Amino acid sequence: PARRTSELTVAILQLVASRRGIAALPQWAVQQYLERQYVSARPIGSGLVGKLYAACLPDVASRAYVQQFVAIVRESAFLTLRGVELLD
Repeated sequence: PARRTSELTVAILQLVASRRGIAALPQWAVQQYLERQYVSARPIGSGLVGKLYAACLPDVASRAYVQQFVAIVRESAFLTLRGVELLD
């Protein structure tokens, strides 16, 4: 089949669910669709690992609100996103 691209996760999953495509996406991004059995997941090899980064200007990084934002995102990611691990 012809290659098709999309930047929207929901559009990608709709193509997969309608049997018009396959996709490589992180587990946490498709968990709701897996739970509803709209799609199924298969590991690629022994599994792929990606890293997520946050970036900001050096003079902003030390501000209290930025530190609080990072702490909230980190905490909520571990509580709600399956398969997310802290890598130092």
